[in-house]
Amino acid sequence: STYDSVDGLELARDGKIQALEGQITVAEGQIREREALLKRQRKNAADLERSGGKIGDKLLNNITVTEDQIARNKARIETLRADQERIRATYEADITRYRELKGLPPEKAAKQ
Repeated sequence: STYDSVDGLELARDGKIQALEGQITVAEGQIREREALLKRQRKNAADLERSGGKIGDKLLNNITVTEDQIARNKARIETLRADQERIRATYEADITRYRELKGLPPEKAAKQ
């Protein structure tokens, strides 16, 4: 992409970071929902066990699936955070280079 100002670069950077932040927010919501579900599933299993019943394979499998969904969402968030940092670093270098090419003074403090 071609930019005509530092502001253009910063807007592009901020837009990409915000898009990833939206994905992080969704994943965090999914984690909260899955953790609530997991709590209910574990309570059901404990109630069954206390009453002398057998915990069925379906419930055990559901617990495993829910735990896996939580872990995948947490890993996704880590990846998205790393992507945000990569974008910040890339744009910081691009902004520095743009300033050099245009003969602009270096930034006093990085805007994030």
